[in-house]
Amino acid sequence: MSDDDLRDEYGHKLAADDVDNVNYPKVKMVYGADDTVNDISDANPLPVAFPASNTIIPEDEVRLGNVTGASAFTKWGFNADIDDGVQEAIAAQGGSYNPPATSDTYTITFNNATDGLGQTGATQLAITYIQTDGTPTTALVPLDASGSQVTTFSGFGINRVAVSASGSANQNNNNITVAHTSGNTEAFVPATYGVTQQAIFHAGSNHDAIAKYLLINILKVAGGGTAPRVTIHGYVYNRQFDTKYDIFDYLVDTSVENSITIHDPVGFLLSPTDTLWFEAETDQDNTAVNLRFSGVEYTRS
Repeated sequence: MSDDDLRDEYGHKLAADDVDNVNYPKVKMVYGADDTVNDISDANPLPVAFPASNTIIPEDEVRLGNVTGASAFTKWGFNADIDDGVQEAIAAQGGSYNPPATSDTYTITFNNATDGLGQTGATQLAITYIQTDGTPTTALVPLDASGSQVTTFSGFGINRVAVSASGSANQNNNNITVAHTSGNTEAFVPATYGVTQQAIFHAGSNHDAIAKYLLINILKVAGGGTAPRVTIHGYVYNRQFDTKYDIFDYLVDTSVENSITIHDPVGFLLSPTDTLWFEAETDQDNTAVNLRFSGVEYTRS
């Protein structure tokens, strides 16, 4: 059967392709509103529009929450004053950091003359934390007028505390500390910053995470002396195995360079219940370190 033997019921020839004696109709695509026809060609291609809620950048889709089971995380922190011979966490509260092995309530401490109920500063906090069952969540906590209050919920580490409501100052006027009631500080919001500044991330018990980007910036902020040599340490603590791992050590000679950017092509894998955090040690007093890292967290099915 030839390609031109296909006809409709009125005898009109129809375009066809003969494949093993079977005629397959050929259809020409057009587009247009009712009662209009526009031929498709290289000069006049079929118009395609993405839905308003979508972008064409996959990373943005994750950040916007349009990818089921995946969420982006970005952590940033600074330590404004690290002295020679002292290793400290890259977090605004300074000092060392020990990830919690047990769940506990949180005690929120703040200046009730400037923040809290009836004040111009912070009046409510959004606390993103790991629940007792190991899953991440966010709780809204209105601040009372006491200056020290205990949450009604318990958890492990805190990924972020942000001011979610405030008075006329539109900020937290003074420092806000969130610690486990048993003692260890889990989050710290410096005065006027509105959000925690700590290079610490806690993965949920039902999540895997991949850290892909790391930025380090180092400055000597006071005093004389030579340009500091600073070692950045990265640690992972796994709560399931109750074990700490040294996973990153990077020596920065600030006389050569003081900013480092790392894009890991395959990313660093974090397992469920992992905590990733960074610390720094320097050979000069008055060293300031800023660090930022980001990645994607995936929910296990």
